[in-house]
Amino acid sequence: MKFTFYITVLFFISFFGFSQSVATPKLLAIESNFSVESVKVYQNNANLKIEDFYNYLSLYSQENTSEELKIEVKKNIFRLVENETILLSNFTIATDETILLLNFLAAINNKNYTFEVDAIQNTPSTEFNFWITNYQLKITQNKKVKIVNCSQKVFFKPVQKTFGSKQKEVWTVFLSTINVI
Repeated sequence: MKFTFYITVLFFISFFGFSQSVATPKLLAIESNFSVESVKVYQNNANLKIEDFYNYLSLYSQENTSEELKIEVKKNIFRLVENETILLSNFTIATDETILLLNFLAAINNKNYTFEVDAIQNTPSTEFNFWITNYQLKITQNKKVKIVNCSQKVFFKPVQKTFGSKQKEVWTVFLSTINVI
């Protein structure tokens, strides 16, 4: 009887142990890998990337930007984002339409838009591998100004990078979905 009890207890303990090992997403959580001060530095870096993103969009939108330069600008835009299929609000039209980044680039090409970012604020929540950044975006075209409040998801995750013959895991910031709020 005692033997059956011990076997039963060991059986349930083994299931409990296996169920606890399923928590691997916590390993990718920002707060489990970095101090609050380190996260703030990465968030400031992400804010600079958001500004770069809109500077690239402004440059891409200009009529006088050469096609060769537009190709390089497009590559740099895609380096900043999580992937080329991110969605963003189409700031160029009156309706609240969400489109792919590639389609947005086609919509602003040769339209002389300028984009300026202001009042950037990061959410303190870093429970997983992203945070939300809110900011004000000033969009100008032909002296017409439109101001929208945006919310953008910013991912922070490990990426394997090669340095010479060595590979190293480097945590990298990627921009993602942009919504008008």
